[in-house]
Amino acid sequence: MSSKSRLVSINNLFLIFSVINLMVSVLVMALIAHQQTPQGQNSILYAVNIQQLHSLVLLILSLLLIWYRLKIIVIASFFFVIGIIFFSINIYLSDIFNIRFFSGLTPLGGLSLIVGWLTFLIFSLCLLIKRDIRELGKKLN
Repeated sequence: MSSKSRLVSINNLFLIFSVINLMVSVLVMALIAHQQTPQGQNSILYAVNIQQLHSLVLLILSLLLIWYRLKIIVIASFFFVIGIIFFSINIYLSDIFNIRFFSGLTPLGGLSLIVGWLTFLIFSLCLLIKRDIRELGKKLN
């Protein structure tokens, strides 16, 4: 498998994962609207918000991967995927299904989301620096 086709396959997985996550977040919101007490809803709603935000970021990264085909985008995407699973999904397991076995991974999910944002920032800064270098080169010519 060529490097280009491998990136396309990975990109498709990120796209599917983010769409499924957005769908799951809507289902969870519907579930808690009908079954949870107001006190129990707070942490679940927070997890839903985190899941939705980072699923949308994952969609954006999927689009960026089509244009730039850079490994740093894949790395940021992996951190967001791991963060969504460890953070939001663990809160759902704990607060909805009372499964607390994996709850120790929730802070790692938050850390993974932060590292995902840092990686996305590094990518953005690299684009800015590259653009500035190109513009400087044009001015010198």
